[in-house]
Amino acid sequence: MWLVALLLSVACDSECRLDRECASNQICLNSGVCRQILPPPPPPHEDRTDGFDDVPGSGRVFVVDQFGLLPPNQGFDLDGRCLEEGNCIDNAFGLFAALLNDQFRQGMLGGETLVLVEIAGIDLPFTGDDANVTVKFYRGVDSDRPFFPANNFQIPQGETDCCKFLIHPSALHHNGAQARYRFRARIEDGKLHSTDRGTLRLPGILSDTSSTSVAEFELRHALVSLTFDSNFNRLSDGQVGGVLPISNLLAMPNPYCENTNSLCASGSASSSWLEILLGSFQPDVDMDGDGLEGVDLSRGRIVQCRDGCGGCARQPRVPPLDPSHPETCAFSAAMADGFSAAYFFGAVPATIVGVGDYPPEEPK
Repeated sequence: MWLVALLLSVACDSECRLDRECASNQICLNSGVCRQILPPPPPPHEDRTDGFDDVPGSGRVFVVDQFGLLPPNQGFDLDGRCLEEGNCIDNAFGLFAALLNDQFRQGMLGGETLVLVEIAGIDLPFTGDDANVTVKFYRGVDSDRPFFPANNFQIPQGETDCCKFLIHPSALHHNGAQARYRFRARIEDGKLHSTDRGTLRLPGILSDTSSTSVAEFELRHALVSLTFDSNFNRLSDGQVGGVLPISNLLAMPNPYCENTNSLCASGSASSSWLEILLGSFQPDVDMDGDGLEGVDLSRGRIVQCRDGCGGCARQPRVPPLDPSHPETCAFSAAMADGFSAAYFFGAVPATIVGVGDYPPEEPK
């Protein structure tokens, strides 16, 4: 393009004696003609920090305003294995997208389940590329008192500001000095991709009997991607994919057992999310390299766990940690595998104003 501009400038040379007689982007040469100045090359980019150890809230902060499960054919290849040629996406949990996404949305809009995303280490001026940044995730808490979810994502009519949050203490470690869930990443042409894998927690759904207690899904071996513009006005096309470990799902109560529901096959108040998923499929990601573990149900309750054994004829039984509770076999270290999952998200700019765990009050 610079060569085209130079050739055009040659074709349009005009006579001159002083620079001021030429156009603003031209100079007067000794030969008495105006000539366009080629722009200087940009200075070499210096990558100053990746933001991994930066103080929480010191980077670009956003609050998630769109969130849900991707359908089963979208997400990431988590394990490098394909069911068949061209079918390598791992997202078994996506089978529940139609059921859960509206419930995720209700919790988010009501202010009970808030997620903050921070991009730290971006070098300014931002050119659309940065080889070393960090993306951090936090559980958010509305900072308004009284509780006011209407200004969580935009400035409401008659108000002057919005989108101010606290970081929930559970999202921090090192005595509150750093994000618990963070991923090194790179940005190319405005698209961010994590360069390592990590762990994070994402919101579950509200139970029928509690408006504030939300169990969180733990996502291990996770990957992140997202897109944003040069003005940081919005994060879009966000995706997070990873593995829901068997043990975490067993520790999460089945929210559908508080009322009669087909997703509570056992009818027991002690039923878990693990039993919900096992009603549809078995673990599909081998995390310990010994073949896929298995879990058997009877009348909606866990009765036996089977360790992976690399294709052996009969999988060895994993004993329960508590013999009086067969389901505790799923807490065994041998049950290391999990269920693949992939989420979508979008986010708008936000501000972190502190750390706290204030229970929501009646909305303003």
